Amino acid sequence: MTLPPARENRKVRSVLRTWLPNQHGAWFIVTVPALFGATLGGWAWQHALLLSTWMIGFFFVFSALRLIKNPRKKSLRYPVLIYGILVGVLGIGVLAVLPLLCCWIPAFAILIGIWAGEVRCGRERGLGARLTIILAAGLMTLVAYHCGLMAAALRMGQDAMYGFHEAPVLGGHALSTVLRGWPAAISVAVQLTAYYAASVPYVKTIFRQRGNQRFLVISIVSHALGFAAALYFAALSWISPLVAVAWLVTLARSIWFPWQARRRGKPWRPRVIGLTEVAISVLVFVAAAL
Repeated sequence: MTLPPARENRKVRSVLRTWLPNQHGAWFIVTVPALFGATLGGWAWQHALLLSTWMIGFFFVFSALRLIKNPRKKSLRYPVLIYGILVGVLGIGVLAVLPLLCCWIPAFAILIGIWAGEVRCGRERGLGARLTIILAAGLMTLVAYHCGLMAAALRMGQDAMYGFHEAPVLGGHALSTVLRGWPAAISVAVQLTAYYAASVPYVKTIFRQRGNQRFLVISIVSHALGFAAALYFAALSWISPLVAVAWLVTLARSIWFPWQARRRGKPWRPRVIGLTEVAISVLVFVAAAL
């Protein structure tokens, strides 16, 4: 018996909601810093394993926490089981190829624990939960960078430990006038993390907290602080002046979009905001890497 198209579409959407994370902003936050980190460190085949593990781990954590909140819903058990097996196999593969990456596990475990506590208390869309996701994604920038350095060391016929202790020699692609290697990668990771952290209250002023003056003030002040910090570090030649320009753009959009939504009397479409954030993310990364 063939289901009517409408019922079939609802069934497909129900399956997708069961198997895929439903926090759409988290997808963007999780994937972009990892891709940027791999670009900084130099792409290698090991990144395929690492990034696959990262994404399946993202699916697993969301599925597991959804099951914790709804323990009687049997359909939620299958994604946890399948994703758990996949992330275990892929994780073992990553550590078999680059065992030094295990040094990052404790930091991720702490962040996942904090996030799980927020979700358990029903605050999965709150600022605390969002910030832990952002911190984990920012950390992944460094893990992907580290992976590229160790892969480069192996290609040069050296021990993978070289990718940790001699990072300034291997360099990566950071072109700051002062920073090289790990300091440059950390600078990029911090700038990306700060940008995403400031974007959390901004996005809330567009959607869930539209018209909330407290969130609007938090959003504008956080972007203004980011702009001031960028000006200060650019004056020290630690970062490119383009970073200050990028922060000025983010500050302007944190004011303009809520103001326009209020003036027009209707909210912005998620597609418009999403595409804008993609463009600004690229701008922030390019500025941070120069």
